[in-house]
Amino acid sequence: MSWLGPALDDEQRDLAAMLDAFAADRDVLLSDDADVVIGLATELAELGIWTVGTDERHGGGGADPVTTAVAMQRLGRAWPALGWAATQAHAAVDVLGGDHRFADLVDAVHSAAAAVAVVDATSRQARLLWSGETLDGSVDRIDPAAEAPYLLLLGAHRAVLVRPEVTSSRPLERTGLAGALTRSVRFTGSVPAGTVHRLDGVDVDAARIRLRRGAAAVAAGIAAAAADAAAAYAAQRHQFGGPSPPCRPSASRCRTRPPGPRWR
Repeated sequence: MSWLGPALDDEQRDLAAMLDAFAADRDVLLSDDADVVIGLATELAELGIWTVGTDERHGGGGADPVTTAVAMQRLGRAWPALGWAATQAHAAVDVLGGDHRFADLVDAVHSAAAAVAVVDATSRQARLLWSGETLDGSVDRIDPAAEAPYLLLLGAHRAVLVRPEVTSSRPLERTGLAGALTRSVRFTGSVPAGTVHRLDGVDVDAARIRLRRGAAAVAAGIAAAAADAAAAYAAQRHQFGGPSPPCRPSASRCRTRPPGPRWR
């Protein structure tokens, strides 16, 4: 399959080929079937892909940015929802990995046993009000590839981790577009002790950059898959009873009908 990014080394090419084979062997179109979604995420975690680019000190794969981008791009080709969920897993480990309070959660994220939806709390889709021991508001859309994820809210200068029991969520209609367990979230109001954690001194800007880079890699995978599908269609397309003639960029125009006399 096509690769239009930077030159890859042998290990990166092997990674791309392995993920292409993994997707071809399963040939699954993602839907809101939680067993299928979680099953694929778990398999990817067992292969070391789910958090391949996170710090080895925090249990991650320690892959460099290009190798990580290759993995997310390849997931984007086959299952964009999983590529985005894996990107959020990377951002969550970046933020939580150095905090001993969340060691068990970080281990669960590495194995895809727990999911974290990472949300920019300064965006328009998030309407949040924290007052004393009450957290009110909602997030219009999360795409965690999980039914009951943790929420990691990235504020202007700090982050807040919210346990699943503090939220209520419902499936979000996507007008037929492929996804996996897309949801909207509301907060329940009162916050029991130990369910919401403020994280001061974390690099929220780096987490946002991680999300944007991952999203770009997944989007590149979607675009590459679309380009390959268009090329394959054009190669087998028939028009006027025969194969469509090739369209050469150097030609002044592309022939769209068979040769012969023209009516004037």
